[in-house]
Amino acid sequence: MGYGSKVAETRNFIHEEIILGNYSRGTALPPEREMAERAGVSYMTLRKAVDLLVAEGCLQRVAGIGTFVCSTISENKLPRQIGVVIPAWGAPENIDFIMHLSAVARRENWTPKFVFAGSWRDRTIAELYQSSDALVTKAIEDLNNLPPDLAEKFRCREKTVIVSGGNATQFGFDSVAPHFSGEAEKLCARLYELGHRHILQVEQFERCNGGKRFLSLSDNGIGECFRNHYP
Repeated sequence: MGYGSKVAETRNFIHEEIILGNYSRGTALPPEREMAERAGVSYMTLRKAVDLLVAEGCLQRVAGIGTFVCSTISENKLPRQIGVVIPAWGAPENIDFIMHLSAVARRENWTPKFVFAGSWRDRTIAELYQSSDALVTKAIEDLNNLPPDLAEKFRCREKTVIVSGGNATQFGFDSVAPHFSGEAEKLCARLYELGHRHILQVEQFERCNGGKRFLSLSDNGIGECFRNHYP
């Protein structure tokens, strides 16, 4: 294998890391010797591969500081990255959400990057916001628990931030909140029409402001709706 092909392979390796979001727009690359060791090539091969990406406008060297992924790269060269925050606990609808959003993102030439968090204070959320072009987050806990600095980042609208699965307008955030009451009533009416008189199901919910907040979009209180309409 020639030296030139080794440089090209290393260039492709770095470019793939950028596409995957491991090296995000505007962020510094690791030290080149560290990258060379990871790629399994010599320092000089790595440096020549970086030179290629600098010439292509994907990377930028700043004297005395380091090498950075360019903050403005054409979508033809690098898809935009959308960060997605998913609750750390397992739930079937979260898997559905990941699959659906992945398909939509790739169709629109975005690269999705997912992190799983159990609290707004999880530092991976702020890091993901910083490294992504836009952010979608599930309501992993009450929005009142958002740290002030993260809430300010979300409100400044420097980047698009959308809260999925809950109404966040009172906090000044864009949000997508599903409304299933009509659909639940239609489903219950159809089940009753088919002769069903009892529904056995498991519902996952948490207490919120004296009421219930269902954690699964699939159940969403359907059993309760059925009992109220068809006792």
